[in-house]
Amino acid sequence: MASRDQFQRFIFEHSQVRGAWVQLNESFQEIGSQAPYPESIRGLLGEALVASIVMSSSLKFEGTLSIQAQGDGPLRTLMAECSHDRKIRGLARFDEHAVSEESFNNLLGDGRMAITITPNQGNRYQALFPENATASPGALKSISSVQNRFPPACFCFLMKTEPQA
Repeated sequence: MASRDQFQRFIFEHSQVRGAWVQLNESFQEIGSQAPYPESIRGLLGEALVASIVMSSSLKFEGTLSIQAQGDGPLRTLMAECSHDRKIRGLARFDEHAVSEESFNNLLGDGRMAITITPNQGNRYQALFPENATASPGALKSISSVQNRFPPACFCFLMKTEPQA
């Protein structure tokens, strides 16, 4: 994460509420400038980057956590990766003539999603979501609810800002 990006964990004492607050500025602008991403793809890429940061922050390891999705829809590939020291990267491959303001599932089409944890030492772990499974933030929520034993909530906002001179 770049210097103007922010990450902060929080917990409400005497309750089961905990989480992380993530604000991507420079990193997201740099990643977003690598290709002419339509708003729908840019938003999904931002959500995937935030999800990778939040998920990797809950692990005690040195290595990377990546979220990958592939499909036969207008969105062919979506990848977001975060390292233990909060270095992020991401990309999306898409059919620029077919992209519209559709949902993630409609943009992906028939596809699959994987979450991969690659420690610097030791074995790699991967969770795969089959083609017929709903690939969405809800899928990430189901992993989190099993892991944490209480229902999670995720709020993601994409604010449009003009680059500062």
